[in-house]
Amino acid sequence: MSEPNPYVQKRSDDDLFISESLKWEINAICVSASQTPSSALADGKKGTICWDENYLYVCVAPNTWKRVALSTWLNYERDK
Repeated sequence: MSEPNPYVQKRSDDDLFISESLKWEINAICVSASQTPSSALADGKKGTICWDENYLYVCVAPNTWKRVALSTWLNYERDK
């Protein structure tokens, strides 16, 4: 049996806690399924991130969402 990881705790089937003291260096985060909060006051847990075709949403406090618009951009070197 493997040793328990002090930095990662499985709280439930849908909830995995990663210690705030763990430093990660990663190139990308993949949130595979899109989800749109129903409003800025929709149910949510602080730190939750989700997206849809137009916005990236972040839950900044319990049941408090903020969003930023998504847009495309040109690679001017490639698309001249």
